[in-house]
Amino acid sequence: MTQAQWLWLMVGLQLALFGAGWLGAVRFGTVANGPLRGLALFNLSVGVGLGLIGLRGLLPYVVTHTVANLLNVLTFLLLWRAGQQLLGHPVMAREQAGLAALSGVLIVVFGLSPETAQQRVAIVLFAIAWISCRASTLAYDRLRREQIPGAAIALILTGWIVGLLLIARGVSGLVSDTPIEFSHDAPVTLALAYVLLVAIFAVNLVFAYVLLQRTVRALTRLSRVDPLTGLFNRRAIVEALQREWQRHGPDGAGFSVVCIDVDHFKAINDGHGHAVGDAVLVGLAQRMSSGLQAGETLGRSGGEEFLLLLPGAGPEAARARAEGMRTGLTDGGAMDPGGICHVTVSMGVASARATDPSIDAILARADAALYRAKADGRDCIRTDVDRAIVQTRPGLRAALRPVHRPDESATTDAVHRPIHG
Repeated sequence: MTQAQWLWLMVGLQLALFGAGWLGAVRFGTVANGPLRGLALFNLSVGVGLGLIGLRGLLPYVVTHTVANLLNVLTFLLLWRAGQQLLGHPVMAREQAGLAALSGVLIVVFGLSPETAQQRVAIVLFAIAWISCRASTLAYDRLRREQIPGAAIALILTGWIVGLLLIARGVSGLVSDTPIEFSHDAPVTLALAYVLLVAIFAVNLVFAYVLLQRTVRALTRLSRVDPLTGLFNRRAIVEALQREWQRHGPDGAGFSVVCIDVDHFKAINDGHGHAVGDAVLVGLAQRMSSGLQAGETLGRSGGEEFLLLLPGAGPEAARARAEGMRTGLTDGGAMDPGGICHVTVSMGVASARATDPSIDAILARADAALYRAKADGRDCIRTDVDRAIVQTRPGLRAALRPVHRPDESATTDAVHRPIHG
């Protein structure tokens, strides 16, 4: 057994271990099970194909040459398909099937005799080179759109370097008598084996990195979204308030907040059950979010309470905006699928003032205005400028505390639209 054959056996073993690792990842129930199974199958199949190369001289020629080469081309096509599925790219089934058919026929034709080994190996190299360059270019565009530039650059460099090396190797085999069989014990063959080993390791690493980034983003999203309504949760709405406070500087001017509370929500839960109560909250969230204007942020602050941030809105504009939302909700019909709950809401509006020492002061006035709307009969709006408001309640202030000026470096990215799951 040559040194090259030993090397291919070791590469095949490593790929088999990669495949086993990806199969283990599938068992964790990830959302990318399909692509992961494809990647696992790719590693296992390439490992088997390279293992057959390592066993040349011990098994029949057709098995260790023709079958091994067919398996290698098909498994790289499988890798291409798995990558497209992972990145959400339309699977190019027709192109892949055509390449598989053409290369497969040629490998079989030239794979029956050692006398045509150069042509057979060149076909294999050209097919894998095409897959490498084509797949990495398409993946590069997708990864850039997904804002994973490091993985995009690593993948396209790996794909094109491997592709060009394979093309050069295949051309050299067709124009000269230099053996290009994978089992040939030559420095170029050994170097190519190491390059392929590094390249396949890099591809597996890119897959793992992409999945890790997606998992982190998904967990971040879950930490900022209310699971019932799909709106921002308390943490996210507080961050939006903090950013708005910082954006307008020490004077704190230029935005308003609206506290929204479902009237008689306890009676809905007691009379119709919590399932209907949840449906009411979902319906209410959908109606409010569908009418949001650019820059506005809506979140569920807890229970049946919501908070709406209106950047750039003064007292009159905020009141008009809140009134339009309230009447739209009241006149929009039942909130639940069964059509039995026609709910109303009460709202408290407060606008930022130059004298406000913190966001707490604005929230306190909005909460007090909401409390007054409840006391005045519900299904109405009260603002912090209607008249002096002296009532206070712990409600929203306690729920949202602590609210303070965060360190700028700790601010997370958030959009000013609700997130729907």
